Amino acid sequence: MPDPRRVSRRTTLVGSGLLVAGAAAVAAHDSGETDSAAGGTSPDLMLIATARAEIDAIAALVQRARSRHPTLEARLGGLADLHTAHQAILERAAPTSSTPSTPPEPRVADLPADAWLQVLSQEDLARRSLLTSTTAARSGALAQVLASMSAGISQQLALLPAALPGPATAPAAGSGS
Repeated sequence: MPDPRRVSRRTTLVGSGLLVAGAAAVAAHDSGETDSAAGGTSPDLMLIATARAEIDAIAALVQRARSRHPTLEARLGGLADLHTAHQAILERAAPTSSTPSTPPEPRVADLPADAWLQVLSQEDLARRSLLTSTTAARSGALAQVLASMSAGISQQLALLPAALPGPATAPAAGSGS
């Protein structure tokens, strides 16, 4: 019997499709809207830029944890896929005019169990930040996209154990940070 808590690929893809539709609505809403008092940048576009920076940073942390600790690679795959989808959605909502900045390589804990807790903690912070951003959005479509992104992280976190099973293991040989 399948695990009822497991998120199917179909659910992820359908949810991503709904987010893309919302992102398109946000982009259409913001295409001509500027706030001259803020130097010509829409508050919603600023929220999108902030969300993009947060998602880029958490995606980099997840990727670094997966590459540094092979035991985490499969376990964090769902989060990595989710962040890739979120990055694409945010790019569609407000395309960058130049190459997006790459966040600095994150420092990942030496032990897999500590890296696991680090990722879960940062994911929860990102989830809360996205949810808080929904109240600042001027566009209902953007609020929905941000809330949906927060819910996606919540859904992934609900599927993951709070701690890794078994004893903490030593870092892999040659894996410096």
